[in-house]
Amino acid sequence: MKTWSYFTNPFLVIGSRNLKEAVALSTFTYGFLSGNQADAFWGPLYTFYKPLHDALVAEYNAWTTQRGTQKGSTTSLDVLLEKLSNEKINAWDLAVQFAGIPKGSGAYVAIFPQGHKPFQTGDKDSKINAVGALGGALTGIVALAALKLEVDNYFASLENARTLQNANISGTGTGSDDAKAAMVVAMTGLYKILGSGIAQFSADATVLEPTFDMQLLRSHEQTLKTGTVTALEDKNIFKRTLEGTKKAKLIVLSDKALDFYVADEKNDKPGTKKVTVQGLEEEIVEINTMRDVDTATYFKVYNPDGTVDGHFTIELL
Repeated sequence: MKTWSYFTNPFLVIGSRNLKEAVALSTFTYGFLSGNQADAFWGPLYTFYKPLHDALVAEYNAWTTQRGTQKGSTTSLDVLLEKLSNEKINAWDLAVQFAGIPKGSGAYVAIFPQGHKPFQTGDKDSKINAVGALGGALTGIVALAALKLEVDNYFASLENARTLQNANISGTGTGSDDAKAAMVVAMTGLYKILGSGIAQFSADATVLEPTFDMQLLRSHEQTLKTGTVTALEDKNIFKRTLEGTKKAKLIVLSDKALDFYVADEKNDKPGTKKVTVQGLEEEIVEINTMRDVDTATYFKVYNPDGTVDGHFTIELL
């Protein structure tokens, strides 16, 4: 059975999709409550919500700081690897040749068994390991003692940068979990405030509009469609001009597969491009994977089952 829309927390739906928007929703309502602390009804709700808002903002700020640190450490490693591929390996190769080991000789091949390839292709760790291996290959060659020291020092710099990057990536993940947990609590708090407001102003709940960021809430409603398609029905859901690379999350809430596609005409049947989502599953796809014509604008759902109705949700991301 499809969940009644009023049982779905709209704040949590938005917050789960975008932490930044969750903070925006929270800040808007917190600002309203803060300005009405003296009110007999809103004052206690301000006291209730303030710690939830403060915790969300603190965790979000900590997470964004960690993301900045991780980005910086990644950049540092990338700079070292770029220098390795374009400058260092060429200089090291020339140093070997200047030491009297000609290119192509047995001694040269022992030092560079695959040439420059390991230093210029592959993932980060394979390039770092190639530098470590080069340092090992230079061991005991007196004429190249200075080069070995340089290579070993560069290897240490790469390893340190990689270790720092991994640590920051791990921290960013933890920060994200903490921020998401704070988001869930805060968005649940907003839902409680909405419920309290409806109970207080049930005769005319529209007076609650200044309490919430209605523009953000309504813009999200326009991206989310939930519905039912009967057995063998080909149903038009909405008409909208969409970029081909825009993504949609397709969720089937019933236990039979449904076909999703974007048609050029309202009554068009599924063409060669469609996305079939199995029952009780979801997929995220680009719009172009669902339409044969780039200008197609009719978003449709087809239920190929002859006996069971299909229930679905479409979210434009």
